[in-house]
Amino acid sequence: MLSRCYYHFFSLTIMFIKFSNFHKRMVEFKRYCEIHPLLSRALLNIVLEAGNTSGDVVLASSRLHRLRGEYTAAERDLGLLIGSADPLVQAARLDNLGRIYFDTQRFKEADDAYSEGLLRTTEPNNGRFEEAKRRRASLINNLGYNILTRADRKADVNEASRWFDSSLSMYQELDDLEGIAYVLIHQVELERKRGNLFKSEDLLSDAIEREQEIRNFAGLALAHQQSAKNILVQHQLGMAHHLFKVAYHQALKVPACRRIRADIAADLSRVSRALSHKEDFTRIARTLYSKMDLPKSFVDRQLSA
Repeated sequence: MLSRCYYHFFSLTIMFIKFSNFHKRMVEFKRYCEIHPLLSRALLNIVLEAGNTSGDVVLASSRLHRLRGEYTAAERDLGLLIGSADPLVQAARLDNLGRIYFDTQRFKEADDAYSEGLLRTTEPNNGRFEEAKRRRASLINNLGYNILTRADRKADVNEASRWFDSSLSMYQELDDLEGIAYVLIHQVELERKRGNLFKSEDLLSDAIEREQEIRNFAGLALAHQQSAKNILVQHQLGMAHHLFKVAYHQALKVPACRRIRADIAADLSRVSRALSHKEDFTRIARTLYSKMDLPKSFVDRQLSA
């Protein structure tokens, strides 16, 4: 009986999202899932087990698994959408699949997924032009980041920059603050790779301001992580350590984002060793990574660098 009540409550929530300001409500729903992952996981499971495999429910479930590093389950969820005839559902599936591939070091597969997803955004979509544009901006941004950071070949910063500029322009036209901040954080890393720390810091200030405006703690954690890496390039280990700790504590406010916490803890472990600090962030990072479906070689690199 309780499960049936939860099912109806969650189904009504999804309907509310569909028939109100879709993007705003989806952002609020994502934030709720990030902050309350266990309850959200339970509710999503009830809805899925009851046979509701609509795009919104499945994507929410897959995204929550991905943030927690449960990549096998995240990929399995997306498999439920393979038969959908909706091109934008397919574009969203491929965008999320690309992120799973990227996180698990399958860079060629990520590139292919993002590229195929872009093609789907150009298909007829019953006038859902804004939704298609937002998805296209996300795919283009993720393509650029895959080009910039993939570990299996040298980064092409100029090509990545073109993708980021295109994505940023789309997000600005949509007045999508979260999307703009997401691209800016990637551009911070790009400018650091170019050796342009002044521009990187300017972009970082803009990104942090936007993340604070929308109270996106996961985005703030990533922004402060990039800030620490900028300081690290300048060999200011003490300040970098402080900023990594700021990033880590921001990530703690978003319990679902286990992967973000693990990556920041790995950064902290390296700086702590260099400073001969007694804090055992290596153990924290290893514990977090042990709960994820990640290649052992990747985890070993993260903890030994």
